[in-house]
Amino acid sequence: MTNHEGEWVYERRKWRFSSRVLKKTLAIGMIVVLIAITFQAMIPLASGQEEIRILRYGTSEILDSGNPYVGILDISYIYFGMIYDYLTFPNKDLVQTPNLACSWWKMDGSTAASQSEPTDFSDTVIFGENNSDTDWPLGSIWEYNLTENVFWNDGTPFTADDVVWTFNIQIGDNFQIYWAYQPTTVWMHHTEKVNDYKVRVFFSDHLSGFPFPIAFGNYMSVPIMAKHFFEDKAVTYLAYDWDGVPALGTGPFMGTANLRNEILASEFVTLVKNPYYDFIDSADGVRKGLGGAYNRTIEIDKLILKIFSDRNTLHLGVLTGQIDTAIIESGTYLKWKSEKENGTLSEEVELVSMLPCTGFSKAFCLNDYEPAPGTLNALRLDPAVQRAAAIATNKSFIIKSVFSGLGVPGTGIISTPAWPEWWWEPGNETSWFNLTDGNGDIIPEGSYSKPMKDVMEFDLDLANDILDAAGYVWTGEVGNSVREAGPLVGERMQHLFGMTPAAIEGETLEFEMVIDYTDQEDKQMGIYVSSEWKNIGIVATPELVDSATWSQLVYSYTYNVQFTYWSGDVDPNYLCYITTSMSIAGWNDFGIADPEYDNFFYRQAKAQNYTERKHWVDECTKYQYLSGNMITTCYPKVCYAYRTDTWTNWGNWTEHIGLGIDHFWGEAPIFYQIKYNPTPPSEPIDYIWIVLAAAVAAIAVGSVVVLTQKKKKKMQQLGEREAGAEEEERES
Repeated sequence: MTNHEGEWVYERRKWRFSSRVLKKTLAIGMIVVLIAITFQAMIPLASGQEEIRILRYGTSEILDSGNPYVGILDISYIYFGMIYDYLTFPNKDLVQTPNLACSWWKMDGSTAASQSEPTDFSDTVIFGENNSDTDWPLGSIWEYNLTENVFWNDGTPFTADDVVWTFNIQIGDNFQIYWAYQPTTVWMHHTEKVNDYKVRVFFSDHLSGFPFPIAFGNYMSVPIMAKHFFEDKAVTYLAYDWDGVPALGTGPFMGTANLRNEILASEFVTLVKNPYYDFIDSADGVRKGLGGAYNRTIEIDKLILKIFSDRNTLHLGVLTGQIDTAIIESGTYLKWKSEKENGTLSEEVELVSMLPCTGFSKAFCLNDYEPAPGTLNALRLDPAVQRAAAIATNKSFIIKSVFSGLGVPGTGIISTPAWPEWWWEPGNETSWFNLTDGNGDIIPEGSYSKPMKDVMEFDLDLANDILDAAGYVWTGEVGNSVREAGPLVGERMQHLFGMTPAAIEGETLEFEMVIDYTDQEDKQMGIYVSSEWKNIGIVATPELVDSATWSQLVYSYTYNVQFTYWSGDVDPNYLCYITTSMSIAGWNDFGIADPEYDNFFYRQAKAQNYTERKHWVDECTKYQYLSGNMITTCYPKVCYAYRTDTWTNWGNWTEHIGLGIDHFWGEAPIFYQIKYNPTPPSEPIDYIWIVLAAAVAAIAVGSVVVLTQKKKKKMQQLGEREAGAEEEERES
């Protein structure tokens, strides 16, 4: 054999060996793929049986606390509503509905004393001087029959002891400590346990202590807390020290072991289904839990409250399916609505825009609290300045420019058109504004009358006329400088407030405006107001602060102007309370403390007849509308988005506004409205696949062993042949 022929034989042998290796490798690869395919066919079937149904709720706000007696932001209240419950709650049509209380009724003292389980009015430690049943009129006592077979999420039964403890710890000497639910607790005298599932709540005037009939006993918007967890803690623990962990509630969801860290990290909060909310008791076969009691079936196994650092990423999360639902910006809503109409928006994304069920309003004010620190600008109190500033604010422009035209001009914070039962709309009756001098006499040039619906309308010319007549003079170019107080202003402020004229004259209409920098809409409104008010000689400078600083400045009344928002209970008592003298240094961020308004508030609270009560609620709203210092700019429509690929049956929100995801009174109807849409659909496991997989695996292992042995034998034979060939070549 020549050298050339030997090289050819060697290369051919090498090719045949490589080919055999390739074939064996491919064979093994095919077996591996077959195994993978077999198990892949099996795995989805198994996972479908154990699928966790997750609802992802997006927000760009952070929880300011996990404690329902500390947190104040709406998103915090939404979170609280997922875990904690009230005696009653508004359903999807905002009708008050049984919850921890299955029924309730009002009574007088004589009725309470004559029940089979009577109240003992002779106990002077509890009743003081009002220790006769005849002292307590109809409506001053409300009795609640509690729902049985309800459990806290640690398995402890809910009883009357929890209600009594929750209500009684917030009254008396503790009233100022427990400020969170003062609009309701301000009327509570004490709560009495009748039996394990019945309580009586006694109501009285907060200042005098005399029995007081209330009209809203069916709206007890106070979350009930677990006595067995708190009773051995300090009195102030729930009000100040508790961070909200563990979150012991009776509602549909509960926190996980990571709850504390998740709230602090402000990235997401994971809630899981409360096993004691709706379950069948194996001992007696009875359906129990709060959900079980009212047939509220919730399909959500896990709820993730996803917190986005900005609204743009939140919006992207909706589009990509990272979240199932969220509140979105008005501009984004309009853009997506247009895309929806022309078919370029994903068909899984649905949009809703409406006045929310929470009575959400936007407002700002000139600090009306007279005893506020003397370093503030006293001119903020002048009725002429307040009225001029109010009518120099274009509410329609704010709605158009800040809220993309989605809103309704505001009248007061008490009600919105979303609550027609309590909504007040200005009519055609005549309303007067009278400007006075230092003697209290009317100055005709600065006074005016218009129909009520027009009297607070935007009018820069009228605003300037008022300030001119009131004695405020331009320090420079008219319309392009600040006004200062002249002698007439000093005389009027002395007459109205007892101020020294010399301390007033020469003061300029310059105010800082305290704005929470995290509120984008308030920042935009602040810029607009600053620009508009310059036209009447008021210089208002936005001062952007964080939430904590805002609260400190506002509730200590160390501000001149501040921007805020309000939402509250469907019953008007809650929001009527905000501008009372009783709520000063508490809920009252406007500084209003007027006996006239307090009288309206008292009358609405006690009126047992709807028509009479509506009249006094209207008077409260009308006061806020005409006050001047309090400017309710608008009721913005809230824009929502939700996806239908994972969750369906979202319902008609515009017809049933209580379905909105911002419902925050516990038992949010949307949670037992929506239905899970599993993908892929669950199917029973066919165990034949397991047998086939095992067989394939055995064949694969056997094949690999055989191929390995053959490879070793062939390599040995090839080595012997090559060695023989080399020996022949040497011999040649």
